[in-house]
Amino acid sequence: MGIFRLGHLALFIIGISLFVYVMSGDPHGVRALTREDGLVENITALLYFVGAVACLIALYRGQFRLFAAIWLFLCVLFLGEETSWFQRQLDYSVPAVENMNTQGEFNLHNLHPWGGKEGIVAVFADEHGQFRIDIRKLLDAQTFFRIGFLIYFLLIPMIVMFRPVGRLADRLSYPRIEPGFLIAIWAVVIPSFILALITGPPVKNSITEFREMFFALVICLYTFGFLALERRRT
Repeated sequence: MGIFRLGHLALFIIGISLFVYVMSGDPHGVRALTREDGLVENITALLYFVGAVACLIALYRGQFRLFAAIWLFLCVLFLGEETSWFQRQLDYSVPAVENMNTQGEFNLHNLHPWGGKEGIVAVFADEHGQFRIDIRKLLDAQTFFRIGFLIYFLLIPMIVMFRPVGRLADRLSYPRIEPGFLIAIWAVVIPSFILALITGPPVKNSITEFREMFFALVICLYTFGFLALERRRT
């Protein structure tokens, strides 16, 4: 299959199927899945938990220690933010944080001024649908997450293809990302943003939730790759 492995193809099919379901499935069923603390959010949180476990195993085995430590921290952070640090499950309150939170929750990504939920459409259109660029609406936690995802899962893999940078990456034991994996990721993510541009609420909101779950799936698979890559080397 060339640069594609069966797993890459499966990732692409799963991702595309998610957004086909959002666009053509029962609207009430889609909204039920993507509601607060619904199935999609719970799966997203579970994927980050599994990713954190994979990083712990890699650290215990001494595999890709630097990147396993980085992604352990990130997976725990994303898990905590996705669940508001299990606030509803553990039934606790931190008023000092909740009073500054746009949703009255204990998390960082909804704090002022990080709590914008405008999305990319609002950057290019006002409330009347007229074209108007407002770059300030990009300054939210979700946008920074997407930028980080773009850098790590597209720009860095492209840069390390150049020999001088590649040698440095090898010294750092950077776990390289296979081209087929990258293609599968962006063949799903790019159409999802296009769909978000041409749809409105509540469909656009469901697209965002499913995309966040897909991001979590990609990160989870990547962290498990630490273990698989090491097995192929030994």
